[in-house]
Amino acid sequence: MCKDNEKNGRTEEDGLILVQDFMDGFEVRATILEGHLISVVARVPAFVKGDGIKTIEELIDEKNKARQACGFLSKNLIKKSDAVKAFIGNEGYTFKSVPNKESYVLLLSVSNTSFGGEVVEITDSVSEETRELALNSLAALPDMSCGGIDIMIRDFEDTAPRVIEINPFPVLGLTTYPTYGKPQNPFKYFIEAFYTKDKLIYNLPLNPHERKTTKKLFGLFNYSSKKNDLESLNSDLYIRNYFKYFERQHEMLRRQYSNKV
Repeated sequence: MCKDNEKNGRTEEDGLILVQDFMDGFEVRATILEGHLISVVARVPAFVKGDGIKTIEELIDEKNKARQACGFLSKNLIKKSDAVKAFIGNEGYTFKSVPNKESYVLLLSVSNTSFGGEVVEITDSVSEETRELALNSLAALPDMSCGGIDIMIRDFEDTAPRVIEINPFPVLGLTTYPTYGKPQNPFKYFIEAFYTKDKLIYNLPLNPHERKTTKKLFGLFNYSSKKNDLESLNSDLYIRNYFKYFERQHEMLRRQYSNKV
């Protein structure tokens, strides 16, 4: 490696270059909160659909108007940037071009919603191997129970998906506001799961009918025992999911230890 660097005019001070293997397919994002798989979504690069009348510029404006109706997407409109101009130019288009009816024009290759990308909820469409890989990948990291796992798959039935990266702070807006598909409520799951765990840690009653004058919330301050939504949550569900993930973490640890021996 050092000789190769010297041959190309590089020194040790320049550092080394990491070259990753190419992975074919498309990227999906799995969102996991408190050890529970919330959803799997696919991000689609910005595009417009021709109607045989409007120009690409007008179609972008039309799509942006629709995105403004969503609080999450309204902050991520499609920009008529030089990058978009160059990208569609490679396909023989300009902003003034009128695409044929029912034809799709890709505006960028980047799928991020910040560049105008769209989100498709596909949790029930991907293979069991993809869902298991997401959970196992996060469980293999010590003290990690929440994250966004980026996975490359060749198709929905892919039985050999591959992890690209794991993000400790998942973008919850992706699963809350999908462009297509059923929206999830990750905020509700996280708060209720966290609340259930806190009640277990501080020996607070899980049954809403077990009343006390005051209770300690998150171990920080007292609050009234008046019935509220948090008291009626399904504690059994969250406890069961915690234990399942706890067992998964131990299995990942066992596998890592077995590989070292």
